[in-house]
Amino acid sequence: MSRVSEGDTPGTCDQPGSEEDLTKSKAALRPAEKVLECLRKGTALERDVTKYIESQAEQTEKHMKEEFEKLHQFLREEEEARRAALREEEKEKKGKLEGWIEQELQSLSDRVMEVEEEMENDDVTFLANYVHIMTRARYRPSDSQLNSGSLIDVAKHVGNLRFRVWEKMKDLCPYYPVVLDPNSSHISVSDDLVCVSRSVCRFYSPSPLQKNDIHLVLGSEAQNASFNCWDVEVGDSKHWTLGVCRRSVAERNRTQPLTPQNGFWGLRRNGDFYNALWSADGQFQLRRPLKTVRVKLFHRLDNMVLRFLDARNETEIACIRDVAFSKDLFPFLIPEERNAPLCIVPVNINMTKEKKFSLFDRHVDMIPLYVILFLMMISLLMIALMIWAWKN
Repeated sequence: MSRVSEGDTPGTCDQPGSEEDLTKSKAALRPAEKVLECLRKGTALERDVTKYIESQAEQTEKHMKEEFEKLHQFLREEEEARRAALREEEKEKKGKLEGWIEQELQSLSDRVMEVEEEMENDDVTFLANYVHIMTRARYRPSDSQLNSGSLIDVAKHVGNLRFRVWEKMKDLCPYYPVVLDPNSSHISVSDDLVCVSRSVCRFYSPSPLQKNDIHLVLGSEAQNASFNCWDVEVGDSKHWTLGVCRRSVAERNRTQPLTPQNGFWGLRRNGDFYNALWSADGQFQLRRPLKTVRVKLFHRLDNMVLRFLDARNETEIACIRDVAFSKDLFPFLIPEERNAPLCIVPVNINMTKEKKFSLFDRHVDMIPLYVILFLMMISLLMIALMIWAWKN
C-alpha cells in the first residue's frame, strides 16, 4: 500500500486537472461575455429600432399637428361664416328699421303740411273741416312692423351651436371601419392609415422588425364583432389579394402559401382572373372588373361566414361559410402593383336623436281603438261559443 510522504501536500495531484477545467470554463464563458458586451454597447438591430421609434414619434406628432390644424382651420372658417351671417342679419334688420322710420317720417311730414294748408283756409272752411283737421293732426305711430321678427333671431345663431358645428364636421372627419397597422408591414402605409401601396411617397416608412417576402399589411383591430363589413377600393389594379387572416399565424408564417391551413381566407386578382384562396375550383373571370370589394364577416352558429361582393350592386363574388370562429381574425391587404394603392373606403355615420318615449306614450292615442278591438274580439268569441252550444 502506498503512502503519502510527509513532504507531500494533500491534493497536489489534482492541481493540473483543476487548471484545465478552469481554462475550459473561461473558454465556455467567452461567447456569453461577448453577447453581454454587445448588449451593453447595443446591437445594430437595437440601434435601428431605437432610431425607428424616434422617427415614428416625430412623424406621428407631425401628423397629429396637421390633423388638429385641419380641425382648427375648419372651426375658424365656420366661426367666420356664422359671424358673417349674424352681421348680415343685423344689417338687414337695421335696414328694415331705418326704412320704416323714414316711411313714418315722410307720413308725418305729409300730415303736418296738410294740416298747415288747411289752417291757411278762411275761417268758414277751417271750421267746416275742423274735425278732419284734428283727426289728421293726431299722430299715432304704426307698430305693426315692430314685433319679435324685427329683432335678431338669436336662437337661430346660438341654439345647439356646438352640435350643429359638430354635425357639419362629419364631412371633414370621415370614419373608416378598418384602420391599417403600419407596424405589421414592411411596405408603405398612408399618413391616415387607410391606404397601402408599394410606393414610398409620403408614407410611413417600413418597420425594421418586419422582414418577409409578402407585401402584406394587417388591420389594427380584430374583426370579432357579430357583424363586420368594410369596403376596399382596388381601382384599376390587376394584381392584389385581400381578406382576413389569423394574426398570430400570419406573423409567424409570412413565407408560407396563403391558404386556410396557414390562417388566410381571401380573394385574389391576377390579371384578368380571380380566385378564392380556399377554393379548389380554379380561377374565374368577371364581366365587369371589380373597382371596390365589399367584405362581410359575420357569425353563424359556431362558425363565421366570409363573403366578398361587388360594392356597386352587392353581387356576390365568393363566399365561405365554415371559417372557424376566432378572436384573432384581422383584415389584410396585399398590393402587388407599384403606384396602385389599396384603400379602405369611409362609411357614412348616421346620428339619431334619442326619443324618450315609453311604449305607453307611443300608443296612448290608440288605446280607445285597442279597447274597441278587444271588445269586438270578446263579442265574436261569445257568439262563436253560443253557436257551438246551440249545435251541440
